Formats: sequence, structure tokens, C-alpha cells
Amino acid sequence: MAHTAVVTGASGYLGGEVIHQLLAKGYNVRGTVTNVEDRRKTAPLLALRRALPGKLTLTEADLFEPGSFDDVVKGADFVFHTASNVIFDSPNPEKDLIEPAVKGTGNVLRSVARNRKTVRRTILSSSVAAMEKKIAGPSNGKLYTEEDWNDEATIDKFPYHLSKTLAEKLAWDLAEEYRFDLVAINPVMMLGPAVSAYGTSNSIMEMKLALEGHDFKTLSNKLCDIRDGARAHIVAAEKPEAHGRYLVGLMGTVDHRYVTNILQRRFPEYEIKTGREGPCIDLLDISRITNELGMSMIGLEETICDMASSLIQLGIANPKLKSDWSG
Repeated sequence: MAHTAVVTGASGYLGGEVIHQLLAKGYNVRGTVTNVEDRRKTAPLLALRRALPGKLTLTEADLFEPGSFDDVVKGADFVFHTASNVIFDSPNPEKDLIEPAVKGTGNVLRSVARNRKTVRRTILSSSVAAMEKKIAGPSNGKLYTEEDWNDEATIDKFPYHLSKTLAEKLAWDLAEEYRFDLVAINPVMMLGPAVSAYGTSNSIMEMKLALEGHDFKTLSNKLCDIRDGARAHIVAAEKPEAHGRYLVGLMGTVDHRYVTNILQRRFPEYEIKTGREGPCIDLLDISRITNELGMSMIGLEETICDMASSLIQLGIANPKLKSDWSG
């Protein structure tokens, strides 16, 4: 009998890929969206439903409304809470980041708590932002691990990091209070192919900038593949011994020049600016995800090329041909 999984933020960059992989495995998936009539967001998911063996239903749910997730969570085996705002330059971070992250996580997980007798495990999409300390660095002085917590971020400085930290801490508090099984996935910035032409995530916008001949604005130096991020969620749900937090990413950092060099090699016909140089160092200890969940990371060149190709194919990015191109 197929498992039933709830995926919040179904139309998001990560949510769409989690649904893609769950449907490919034959799951019954209940995806939550803010508006089921918004075909820009739902049409790509319905196309996945037609193409893959699993079953998908889309349901409206409001992160700000207590109890909004009760019905969709009822009877589910797994809940994947991927819904999240990723905004780095908001003029109102309290409204745009902190409230959606904290209230949304609280409402989803309280629905889980009310259904804890049937929900086998909940997977929270957290972030390395809940671990990374910009000033102090890793607690062990070398590499970030799952033991690290971000205790530096404030509403005025690194509000996105604060939102992810507060949301994850609330999740662990609720799991302890109501005694339900929780695992957190803490990925770095995720790149990779998009499921939908409705692409508004920060990752997609950054790659769009590069492909259209502009400089990156907020591309992280810590990267991984969206397919690995989604797969980590699913393996963590299915593997009984999975527990705690899992840092997902490539061990070393890269600079913008590294990323644009890959794009320039793959697309020599396009006007792609060379990115800034920067330090490239080992920063992340990913031994838990590799040893406990048996995962290996997709190489960054494959990630970048696959993402760029998908954005061009979907019409999200419109690169400019070089004026002297004759290939």
C-alpha cells in the first residue's frame, strides 16, 4: 500500500522537487498551496501527476490560520514542511520573514501534534542559516556540524537567518512537548533544475541574472543540488533510524567566478559576465548525511548546467547571444 505524504509549499522550488520525487516513488501526495486556482503555480504539479505513478491532490491551506492544516494532515504517514519565504532584502523582515516562518511552522506542527498517533514522522525544511555564525564561525573552530546553532542573528542583522533559527527551535520545542517524531534538514543554498516555469525563488532569480549577463546579487558560496535537498527529506522520512538534524551541502565553498566559469564553458554563445573571486575553503562537515543516510552529493557542474538548461527551456531566463557569435 502506498504511503501518504503531505508537502506544504507545494508550488515552491523545493516543494515541487520533493513532490516530483515522491510521485516517482508512487506516493499518494497531498500538496498545500495558497490558491488552487492559480494555474501558474499548480499546472506544473498537475503535469507531474499525469506523468508519474503516484497520486497528487492539491489543497488550500493558510500558514497564518491555526487549524488550517488539520484536515490535510489527518491520516498522512509523513509530513514535509517545506513552505518558507527566502528574502534577503525585505524592508519589513518581521512581516515578510519572521512571522511566516514562526507562525507557519507552529500552525503546521500543531496540526501534526493533533494527529501524532497516525503521522509517523515530520520532516522540517530548515537551513544552514540556523547553524551558521557569521562572526564566531563554527563551534569547533573548523567545520560547521549539526551541533551548531546560530545565536548571532537579529531582526536588524541577518533577519533571514533569525527566521530559520526561531522556526527550527520552535519545531524542536513542539516535538518535545507533544512527543512526535521530527527530523530537520538543513541545506545550504540549493541550485538545480526547476520543476515549474513559475520561478520566483532566490536561487532561480540568481541563476537568471547570470544567464542574462548580470552580476549575482545574493548567491551563496555554499551550494548543493535541489535534487539532493529533496532526496535528503525523503530518505530521512523513510529511514527509521534517522534522527535530529542533517546538514546538506557540498563540503567546500565556491566563489562566483567558479559558477560563471561553468556557465561560460557550457554556453559559450551567451554574454555571461565573469563573477567575483573569493576564498574557497572547506566549511561543512557532511558526515551525518553521507554516513547515516547513505547519500552522496551531485557535482556542482552537473547542478549548474542542469539548472541553466531548465531555466532557458522553461523561458524563465532569456540569455543574450554574443554580438560576434557565429557558431
